[in-house]
Amino acid sequence: MLECVESEQPTDELKINILQAIQINTDLQNNISQTIDLALDNLTNALEALHTHFTYSMPVDEFLSISKEDIVYKVPNNDQIIEELIDTFRPVDLTDDDLEVEEDSIKIPIISADIVIESLEIVCMFLLQQDTADEYIKTIKKVEKFIK
Repeated sequence: MLECVESEQPTDELKINILQAIQINTDLQNNISQTIDLALDNLTNALEALHTHFTYSMPVDEFLSISKEDIVYKVPNNDQIIEELIDTFRPVDLTDDDLEVEEDSIKIPIISADIVIESLEIVCMFLLQQDTADEYIKTIKKVEKFIK
């Protein structure tokens, strides 16, 4: 029907009833199902061919099925990441006197990674406006990558 319309043929006889539309839809769905089945068969065959190259392998059905296990790793939020970084880089050999001084001092607020990334973008924009700042921009990009 579309070909007739595009070739500017008369469209008076291009009417279909609901039954014909349902049959066309069913045929299309069958074709799509066959195409998907063929693609899955090809994928299964390819995976089985790869299967012979690995020392440890699992059945294709198990590989393709969604695991019912619990979530293994939960992505922490920015504040948790920052706290972990602080704990990681905190000096280990603090004496009791050092701990008392640290408790009495004013606490520095924890800055989130999002704020740091925004600040680095501003610095990068400034550097892009300078003539000879290519090396500095690369350094800023490395720092940004580390923070992300």
